[in-house]
Amino acid sequence: MNQLKHILIVDDEAPIRFLAARYLAAAGYRITEARDGVHAKELVSAASKNGAPFDLLLMDMHMDHLSGDQLFKELLELGVCPPIILMTGSVEIDQIELTHDPRYLGAVEKP
Repeated sequence: MNQLKHILIVDDEAPIRFLAARYLAAAGYRITEARDGVHAKELVSAASKNGAPFDLLLMDMHMDHLSGDQLFKELLELGVCPPIILMTGSVEIDQIELTHDPRYLGAVEKP
């Protein structure tokens, strides 16, 4: 049986989450949304403990409470960091520390 890939979309802007979720779901992916880095950390930890980790995090870099790079570091410390694609509109990608990690798959510009 072919199981859908499960993507966690992490962004503090609801319209961005909605747009990304709509396109990815239409492409056949299973989607979960997190409103910020703290929420994402909870979801990733729970999914990993339940034996159903996320296949990918599509996450914003600039969020309240816990930024994308801070979230990345905390997930690494917990040992539950899935592959990541960044969404950003204002950061020089090559200046972000996590871009040197093998779990970093790339970046997309936010609208």
